[in-house]
Amino acid sequence: MNNCTYFVILLLLFLGIAVHNMYRLNRARKDALNRLHHLVTRNLAGELLTSEELTELTDLSKNFNEFKSGL
Repeated sequence: MNNCTYFVILLLLFLGIAVHNMYRLNRARKDALNRLHHLVTRNLAGELLTSEELTELTDLSKNFNEFKSGL
């Protein structure tokens, strides 16, 4: 095998890692948005949220706003 073959294999490896990371980040973003939607819906429905859920709601909201501003 020559250097070109190693270069192509290395390129495919980096491409695979990039696709995997994009999939993982997209899944984490969707999970965070679903959790934020659930907590906001419960809050708007008038259900009492525990202090842990309120803290999580503010953290998720802050993280989402930081994510949107980074786009």
